[in-house]
Amino acid sequence: MKEAWELWTRDRASEFMDPTLGNSYSPTEASRCFHIALLCVQGNPEERPTMSKVLLMLISDQMQLPLPVEPPIYARANTADSSISTKTGSAYNESVNEVTITLVQPR
Repeated sequence: MKEAWELWTRDRASEFMDPTLGNSYSPTEASRCFHIALLCVQGNPEERPTMSKVLLMLISDQMQLPLPVEPPIYARANTADSSISTKTGSAYNESVNEVTITLVQPR
């Protein structure tokens, strides 16, 4: 997330693309998808677009997109006290509400 935000603020979002894609995609469409993705991770859920709005944004290249704000994970990582701890004392930076995240492991 941090790298994505930094590339966005420097107008270098194209560097986030997988280089193995070469020139097989439209840079304008890729930039638009990148922009929409940043809108989907806004800290305030009310600022995030609904799925129907995301679809509309993706299919309508004429629709004006709002500017995203700094994602919360990135903002928290830049604070002076970035070592927030859970009840068990282990450091984390993914969850604001102490909800655990299950990682699926293949067999």
